[in-house]
Amino acid sequence: MGIDVNVHMNPEFNAKHVVNHLEGVGAKEVELSWPLDFEPNYFTIAFTWGDEDRVLHFHSNLGLFKSHKLSVGAWGSAEEIMEGIVEKFGGVFVPSDCENKAVIYDQAQYHTESGLFVHKWALAHGYVEDSRVEDIVEAGRIFKEKIG
Repeated sequence: MGIDVNVHMNPEFNAKHVVNHLEGVGAKEVELSWPLDFEPNYFTIAFTWGDEDRVLHFHSNLGLFKSHKLSVGAWGSAEEIMEGIVEKFGGVFVPSDCENKAVIYDQAQYHTESGLFVHKWALAHGYVEDSRVEDIVEAGRIFKEKIG
């Protein structure tokens, strides 16, 4: 297992939205694999980015925020690819799953009724760029208590 770049993406969007985004920003040969019977919440998206052959792993509705967890190997253009996704759809960007840093992206390009309110709450309470993962988890815990 290597180091990955992760995004915890707004769950209002799905793997097909990511495919469309990648195609729209210049990825080539984009191919979405459908889930396997024994793992219905896992997809892969294979594509070519410049001269890099990439595979993006898409786990739907996982984790504390019930977000989609996306990951790619942390080499080449990984951060550029993943930041483009999180900037478009909203969520939390984790540049390395071996470090204790994350960046929260509000849904700048979309205004959704049931968006990731925890991210908006965290932004409003100072959990902004360069927040530690523990800070974001703490924001989520407090948010869940407040909305009970």
